[in-house]
Amino acid sequence: MELSEFKKRSISTFLIFSLISIGFVGLLFFEDIIDETTVTGSIINVNDDGGADYTRIQDAIDNASSGDTINVWAGTYYENIIINKSITLIGNSPGNTTIDGNEKGHVIFITSDWVNISGLTVKNSSQNMPVFYAGIKLDNVENITIKNNNCSDNFGGILLNNSNSVNIKNNICNNNSWHGMNGIYSNRNKFINNTFEFNGANGIDLFKSSSNELINNKCNSNNQSGIGLQQTKSVSVINNTCSNNKHGIELGYCDSNNIENNVCNFNEQYGILLWDSNQNIIGNNINEFNSDYGIYISGANNNTISNNTLNSNVDSGISISFSNNNTIENNSFSGDNGYIFLDFSNNNHITKNTRNLGDGLVISISGSDQNYITYNEISKISIGNSELNYVADNTLINRGISLYNSNSITIMNNTFSSYGIKIWGDSLSNWNSHEIINNTVNSKPVVYWKNANGGTPPADSGQIILANCTNVIVEDHNIFNVSSGIELGFSNNNTIKNNNLSKNLEVGIYLRNSNDNIILNNTCKNNYVGIYLELSDSNIINNNFYSDNAWGISIFRSNSNVIKRNIVNLITDRSGLIIYESDLNIISENNMSYNQEGISLTDSNSNYIFNNSCNSNNLSGIDVIGESNIVENNVCNSNNWFGIEVIGESNIVENNVCNSNKFGISIRSTSNSAISNTCNSNNRSGIIVIFSNLSTVFDNTCNFNVQNGLMIYNSSQITVRQNNISYNKIGINISLNSNNNNIFENIISFNTEIGSLINSDCNNNYLYHNFIISNKQQAIDNGTNFWNNSNRRGNYWSDYTGLDNGAAGRVAGNGIGDTDIPHLGLDYYPFINSSGWLSQNYTREDPIYNDSKDNDTLNETGDDPSSSEDENVGWSNFRIAIIIFIIILVISIMVINRKKKPTKDNGEPGKINNKSEHEPTKNSKKPKKIQ
Repeated sequence: MELSEFKKRSISTFLIFSLISIGFVGLLFFEDIIDETTVTGSIINVNDDGGADYTRIQDAIDNASSGDTINVWAGTYYENIIINKSITLIGNSPGNTTIDGNEKGHVIFITSDWVNISGLTVKNSSQNMPVFYAGIKLDNVENITIKNNNCSDNFGGILLNNSNSVNIKNNICNNNSWHGMNGIYSNRNKFINNTFEFNGANGIDLFKSSSNELINNKCNSNNQSGIGLQQTKSVSVINNTCSNNKHGIELGYCDSNNIENNVCNFNEQYGILLWDSNQNIIGNNINEFNSDYGIYISGANNNTISNNTLNSNVDSGISISFSNNNTIENNSFSGDNGYIFLDFSNNNHITKNTRNLGDGLVISISGSDQNYITYNEISKISIGNSELNYVADNTLINRGISLYNSNSITIMNNTFSSYGIKIWGDSLSNWNSHEIINNTVNSKPVVYWKNANGGTPPADSGQIILANCTNVIVEDHNIFNVSSGIELGFSNNNTIKNNNLSKNLEVGIYLRNSNDNIILNNTCKNNYVGIYLELSDSNIINNNFYSDNAWGISIFRSNSNVIKRNIVNLITDRSGLIIYESDLNIISENNMSYNQEGISLTDSNSNYIFNNSCNSNNLSGIDVIGESNIVENNVCNSNNWFGIEVIGESNIVENNVCNSNKFGISIRSTSNSAISNTCNSNNRSGIIVIFSNLSTVFDNTCNFNVQNGLMIYNSSQITVRQNNISYNKIGINISLNSNNNNIFENIISFNTEIGSLINSDCNNNYLYHNFIISNKQQAIDNGTNFWNNSNRRGNYWSDYTGLDNGAAGRVAGNGIGDTDIPHLGLDYYPFINSSGWLSQNYTREDPIYNDSKDNDTLNETGDDPSSSEDENVGWSNFRIAIIIFIIILVISIMVINRKKKPTKDNGEPGKINNKSEHEPTKNSKKPKKIQ
C-alpha cells in the first residue's frame, strides 16, 4: 500500500516537471513571453502560410477562450484586430511578425482586461481624422501588458483611453503621425524602457492621467515634446532621455509630479517647460545645449527646482515668470548663458546654486518683489524695477550686483572678487532707499553713503557710492576692478580729487543727476569709460588724465559743464570726449589725441569748443552735429579722417588749424554758418562744403592739399571770400548742382592742375575780384556761370596780356582789359593790374556798365549777387553777438543751477556714409548708455 502511494507521487512529480519544462521551452521559442501573466489556457497557432490552427489572427481570437495564448508565426498579416477576451498574443518577433492595418481603423483594438501582447510589428493604422487611430488602442481596460513590440508608422503608436494598470515595456513607437504613446484618463500605468522617436507630436503624451510611471524611455527627435503631460497628478518621470525635440519635457496644469534624473539636451526651445503647474519637483535633471532655456516656468507656484545641471543653454539656464513661492536650490550652471531669470515673480527662494565653467550663473530679477537670494556662488545679480528683495551671503565671482530703478533692496554680507555694486535709477529713492552693509570687493569694503552732508570716505574703500550726499570730499583713493570706482547719484557740491581709478569694468567716475561737483586731478586708466555724466549739470571736470579707456569722457543730456585742461589719449573705442544731447558746455584747452576720435558732439547745441588739441586720431579731430556751436582756435592735425566736421545750422568754425588730415574741414547740411581756418597739406581736400547753403567761407588758408583746396558739393548761396587757395591739385572744385554761389577776393594760385573747376551741372555762380595766378590751367567752366559781378568787374589773371585801350567802344584807362576778351573764354572784364578793384571805385553810372557789347552774358537785373562788405560786417556783428550771448547764458545757468531734464534717451542716430571723392564722410556715433 505504501509502495503504491509512493508510485503515485512519483508519477505526479514527473508530470509536473514535464509541464514546466515544456512551458520553459515554449517561452524560449516565442521569445520572452510576458512575465506578468500566467498561461493557463490553450495554445493556438496562427501561420499565414498554413500548417497551423489558423491563417488569420482574428479567426484565432474569435475561437479562443479567455486565458488562451495565440502564437503568431512569422509573416505579414493584413488585418484590423479586435481583442475582446483575456488572451495572450505573441508574435515570433517584431522583425518577423507584422500586423498591417492597411490604413483602416486601429490595427489592434483591445476592449478586454488581462490582455498581453508581445513580439509584433504593428503598423499602418488609419490616418483619417478626427478619430485618433492607433497601432494599438486600449479602451476602458485594465491589467494589460504590451511588451517588445514595434508600433511605428501609424497615426498614433499606442493609445490608452480610460485604461489603468497597464505595463508598456521595451516597445518602439517611431515615425507615427501623432503621439508615440498617448494616455487619456488613464492611471497607475507604467511606461518603461520604450523608444518614442521621430513622431509628429509628442513622444509620450498623458492627459488627465495620474499616478503613472515613465522610466528609462527614449523620447528623442519628436516634433513637439519628448514627454508631454497635461492636467496630470503624481506622475513620476524618471531617467528618461528627451533630446532634439521642440521641448524635452512639458507640464501644463500639472500638480505634484516628480521630474527627476532625466536628460533633456539639444531641444529647439526648452529642456523642461512648466506652465500653470504647482508643487512639482524638478530634480537632478541634465539640461544642456537647448536653444532657449534649460528650464522654463510660467504661472507656476510652490515648485522645487533642485540639483539640476544646466549647461550652455542658449538663452538661460532657468527662467521663471509670473510664478511665486518656488525654491531654486543647489543647481549647477556652466557655459556662457547660465542665467536664472525672475520676471514678475515674488517670494521665491534662490539659494545655494553654483557656477562652474564660463561666465557661469547670473541671477536677473525684473519686476519681482520680496525674493530671497542667499548663499549662491555666482557671477552676477541684476535687479530691475523691483522692491524689497533680500540679497545676502553670496559669493560673486567676476561680476557683482546691479540695481536698476529698484527700491529698498537689502544687500549684506556679500563677497565680491570684483565689480562690486552698481546703482542706476531715475528717482532719488532708486539711490537712497537701500540697506547696503558689510559687503567687500577686492577684500576692501564697499562704501555706501546715503543722505550724508560732509565727510571723507575711509582710505581703504574698495568702492564708493554716494546717494543724496553733499559736501563730501573723495580724495586720494586707489580704486580698481569694480563696476564704477566712484558713483554719485542725486549728489551735489561734492569734490572728487586726486584719485587713481583704473581697470574698472564700466566707469572710473559716474555722475547721475548730480550737479555743481568738482572733478579735479584724477587719473582714469584702463576703464571702459573714464568719466560719465548723465543728467548732471554745471560740473567742473578739470586737469584729469585719461588713458587706455574704451571711452574717455562721456556727457549725456548734461548741460553747462566745464571740461578743461584734461588729457585724454589712447581711447580705443570711441572719442576722447563724446557729448550727446547736451547744450551750453564749455570745452577748452584739452588734449584729445591718439584716440578713435578727438571730440564728438551729437544733437548738441550752443557748446563752445576752443583751444583744444585733437591730433592723430583714427577718425576725426572734432566732429559736431548740432546748432549754434562755436568751434575755434583748435589744432586738429594728422587725423585719419576729418580735422573738423560740422553738421547743423548756424555754427561758427574759425581760426582752427587742420593740417595733414585726410580732409581738413567738412561743413555738411548746414546754413548760416561761418568757416575761417587754416587747412593745409591734407591728403584729399582742405575744406569741403556739402549739402549746405547761405554760409560763408571766409579768410581760410587752403594750401598744399593733395586734391582740392576748397570743394563745394551740392551747395548753394555759399560766399567764398578772401581765402588763400594755392599749391593744391585743384584750387576750387564746384560740383553736383552747386548753384548761385559767390566766389570773390580769393587768391587762387600755383595749383598744379586747375585753379578753378566748375562742373556742367553747376550754374549761376559768380567769380570775380579773384587773384588767379600761375595755375597750370587757370580755370575750366563747364556750366553757365559769370566771371564778373553785376557791375561788370572781373578777375585778375596772371596770364592776361590784353590792353586797356578802349577798343570796341569800351572805356580806356579804367584798369579793365579791352582786348583779347573774353579771357580764356570766361572773363569779359579782366583786370590789368592785381590791385585793380582795390584802387578804383566804380559806380552804376560808369560808362562800362552801359556797354551793350556783352549784355547777353550778364545778369540783366543789375543786382550784385555777391556778399558785400556791409554784409560781412553784419555777419561779424552776428557772430560776436552769438559768442556774447552764449557766454552770458552759460554763466547765468551755472549761477542759477538750472534744473535737469527728466528723461533720457538711448537712441543712436545713423550717419551718412558716402566715401566718394566728392562727398567724403564717416559714421557719427552716439555715447553708449552705461548700465
